[in-house]
Amino acid sequence: MVKKIFFVFLLFTVLVVPAFVLAQTGGNTGGDTGGNTGGPTGGNTGGDTTTIHFPNPISCGDVPCVINRIISLLYWIAIPVAVLMILYGGFKILVAGGDPKKFSDGKKIILYAVIGLAIVLISGGVVSIVKSILGVSS
Repeated sequence: MVKKIFFVFLLFTVLVVPAFVLAQTGGNTGGDTGGNTGGPTGGNTGGDTTTIHFPNPISCGDVPCVINRIISLLYWIAIPVAVLMILYGGFKILVAGGDPKKFSDGKKIILYAVIGLAIVLISGGVVSIVKSILGVSS
């Protein structure tokens, strides 16, 4: 029960809290009533406009580039996780101490880690095949 509460708290912290941090605070945002950025009733900008530029974090301008970046990120995450899980499964087998249940758990961990890694590697090949069929350049 404590693990579930900790997991929910960790999930909340990672996913929800950044949304509040990135939220715009109230104040002088302009709009119909004016404000420091202007609007129909005036403002402090004197008619000048301010352009906000957001840098592209993945440096892509088209969909194939985004797909390649996602696959690359998937490789960067999945391969080390699979290696760690294989090592963890091997450790579970080593410390099983003759207990068939623990030995079986270690074998399952290794099997599922290898299957997951195979799925990740095959998915990259499938995307390449689909891109070549559709005639999309890399």
